[in-house]
Amino acid sequence: MFSNRIERLLDQVIQPDAFFCIDNKPLLLFFASPDNKHKKLKQIRNFNESPIVIVAEADSVEIFNGYEYLLEKGSLKLLGSQEKLDDFHYFHLVTGKSWEQYRDEFKYDNRIDYHLLENIKATRIALIEKGGLSESLANAILGKVIFVQYLIDRRVKLDFEQLGETRVWTNDEFCGLLLNGTKIREFFEYLTNKFGEDLFPIDKEDFDTMSVECFRVIFDLLTGKEIATGQLSLFGLYDFSIIPVEFISNVYELFIGQGEQEKKGAYYTPLFLVDYVLSETVEKRIREPTVDYSCKILDPACGSGIFLVESLRKIIESFRNANPNCEEDPEGYGQALRNLAIENIGLPL
Repeated sequence: MFSNRIERLLDQVIQPDAFFCIDNKPLLLFFASPDNKHKKLKQIRNFNESPIVIVAEADSVEIFNGYEYLLEKGSLKLLGSQEKLDDFHYFHLVTGKSWEQYRDEFKYDNRIDYHLLENIKATRIALIEKGGLSESLANAILGKVIFVQYLIDRRVKLDFEQLGETRVWTNDEFCGLLLNGTKIREFFEYLTNKFGEDLFPIDKEDFDTMSVECFRVIFDLLTGKEIATGQLSLFGLYDFSIIPVEFISNVYELFIGQGEQEKKGAYYTPLFLVDYVLSETVEKRIREPTVDYSCKILDPACGSGIFLVESLRKIIESFRNANPNCEEDPEGYGQALRNLAIENIGLPL
């Protein structure tokens, strides 16, 4: 059984005509004459779960590397055509021969999270060395920026006064604020008021120390420049509506550094372990026929909150199954989701 995130993305976004799994991982996706193929390949790259993608059209078969996107071609890397199909025969897949043969193609260095983390790391260094920021301030500003990318790509409506109305925002609008010191300060204050002071806090005094150069570096990151080299990067192709929120945990670990991790015990739980623990606890609870979809969760050492987030997702999924018409009343549905979070998710005091 897939995790809630993977199941949702496969069903609602990726939508393959067929897939092949090993250990509950969708390692091969198959598409027959997909609409808007290039958009689909971009989504698969952000999905970051399926190394092999086979696209069959009326007169051709193409096999793509689901982990590697070529900017100059605007597509996933092509591994071959029909003549390469035998390399991904069932027997070769299950015995590991395919993975051995294409080991270099599927290496971690090609994956989206590696490139994104490397560019964020280079941006952090530039903010510290060129912008003169402290490590904690550089961490906070990058944390806020990444959070805003999730809000934008997941189409969360914002009521910041610059929008003129409550609506979704675009990356271009956010980048425009970065080059206006007064407006970006007001926007970050708005985020603090809306989501709480503990969300990557920045003191007013610290904000005053940030130069135009600092915001220029962040602007370059968000508009597609590779900070370390100055060349074009893939940042504009990242889709944070698909990249899991758990990616922020990887960023936290990068910010903290190995030495501080050991001192503070700040280690973040990998998603596969979260899926296993929840399958043995929360899922069993909410699937019992005598129990409703509620399930109270307490995580005293929640860290980035990955257990709580995934638990809430499963509770909401159970609620939706029990109330299939819930979205017909958006206001009532929204209130129901807030109640589920308040009544079931326990945060440490």
